[in-house]
Amino acid sequence: MSAALIAAAFGFALPHVASYRSVWASLGALSWPYAVLVATAAVASMAAYWLTIRAVLPWIRMRQAATVSLGSNAVANTLPAGGALAMGVSWAMLSSWGLSTSGYVPLHPGDRRVGLTANTGGNRLHPREEIWGPEGE
Repeated sequence: MSAALIAAAFGFALPHVASYRSVWASLGALSWPYAVLVATAAVASMAAYWLTIRAVLPWIRMRQAATVSLGSNAVANTLPAGGALAMGVSWAMLSSWGLSTSGYVPLHPGDRRVGLTANTGGNRLHPREEIWGPEGE
């Protein structure tokens, strides 16, 4: 089912929005310094999530933070109901490394730490005040 949706998107929908030839021409016209800049920005964007995960869970290594981030985002962006499944993928990885439920989702209302929460895009880290309000409600 997922493969059929991807094939339909790339085979039928996207060609009506943008021409593949024009996209390749734009990429081909991109100079090497700008290509390196775009790649660096993409890596920095991903690494920002890894650093945030490390801030919440300081005991994990950077490689583990990258694994959790990239793995859960891949699931969230490719599978139907991916956001919910990505939470399970994150939980499976983190619990296999020794994280308890209380460490995964801090539920104490007065706790001002950053908590791991779900949204439609999969796993993301948000300040708890954004979820429960400034008073911890």
